[in-house]
Amino acid sequence: MTPRTKLAALILALGISLTFASSTFAADGTGTTGTTGTITAPQVVDPQDQCKKDGKDDPNCYALLAPLPLGGPNGNGAIDAGNPDKTTNPSAYITGLINLAVAIAGAVAVIQIIIGGFQYITTENFSSKSNARGTIQRALIGLFLAIGAYTILYTINPRLVDLGLTIEPVATSTALTSPNLCAGPIENGVCTQPINPDIAGARQGIGCDHCVKLNALVPQKPPGAYGDPAAGCVAQMPGETAPGPCVVDAYLAQKLYLLAQTMNDKYHMAWQVTEMYPPTVSHDSECHKTDGNPKAGQCVDAALIGIAAAQPLNIINFLSAINHVVGPSFQLEVLDDQAATNLKKQLTDYITSYWNTIPGVTGPAAAQALVDELIPKIKPVGHATGIHVHINYP
Repeated sequence: MTPRTKLAALILALGISLTFASSTFAADGTGTTGTTGTITAPQVVDPQDQCKKDGKDDPNCYALLAPLPLGGPNGNGAIDAGNPDKTTNPSAYITGLINLAVAIAGAVAVIQIIIGGFQYITTENFSSKSNARGTIQRALIGLFLAIGAYTILYTINPRLVDLGLTIEPVATSTALTSPNLCAGPIENGVCTQPINPDIAGARQGIGCDHCVKLNALVPQKPPGAYGDPAAGCVAQMPGETAPGPCVVDAYLAQKLYLLAQTMNDKYHMAWQVTEMYPPTVSHDSECHKTDGNPKAGQCVDAALIGIAAAQPLNIINFLSAINHVVGPSFQLEVLDDQAATNLKKQLTDYITSYWNTIPGVTGPAAAQALVDELIPKIKPVGHATGIHVHINYP
């Protein structure tokens, strides 16, 4: 086989391979970035069926002669006649068009490579061969530019290619409410008279009579033995006849319930309260003391769980939620000065560079305000590991 024949065979093999790859990309949309590129055609429904109620025509309903190809409860562009309150979401179409454009670019490049290869092996003219090589080179450059541009944008920040144009309605529910667990006046942040202490889960005689059990919706470690890292509090203190639940100050319990609602509804992150009252280890904070200190139970420790703890955006959202819902009296505890310096730089860089990914941050000025608000909360304490927040109230 001559070198010329070998080159021709190589070009044809490359063309066939790219054809297969391009067809796969267009079929499942996985391509380079792993985002779906499938475009679902709008489902055409009978306009008359949209205004049926219990099998009868609804006089207060007007049916469009042709449904708008936007929205659908699954955000895939399908029209759902049974869901008139669907969200209008054109981002599914735009995202699909971007993926389709990349797939078309790949297909055109493959065709050009095949044409160039065919021209190269069927001509003996040197100028024609040079033109064929140019065709192949330009096709490869175009293919790499199309895929490379998408890949680079996705690598820098997936939101650059995730065109979320959905406008979410303003929530009008009363989800951020909790039962008032305090019947008496609050003196220096301490509830002097919890409502129905037995039902609320208070543990009497352990130095925190104003404390109550946390709502079950608040993720928390279970009671256990002193020194047990898997426990959120000591289950049975000296003088108690039976194990009891973990408790905190009644006023703080309400704030933590609101924090749990915010973390679940807005941020969707895994977290838990890791230290309540009675504490499982010795602490310097007065609110963790079990010697009758009036501030007992007025603080907890909380932490992000799993992979969420390693993401700067999750840490920022966690601290922001605590600051806005519970209050500014908290600190993110790290091991030493070096760990504090590293984390401060990491979060500062993220906030100032990617402020548009942070909920509620509208520009560079707001980003700087967030830096000034959160970064000073990072403190070295000599014993903490992971993303561990000490929350005080008040």
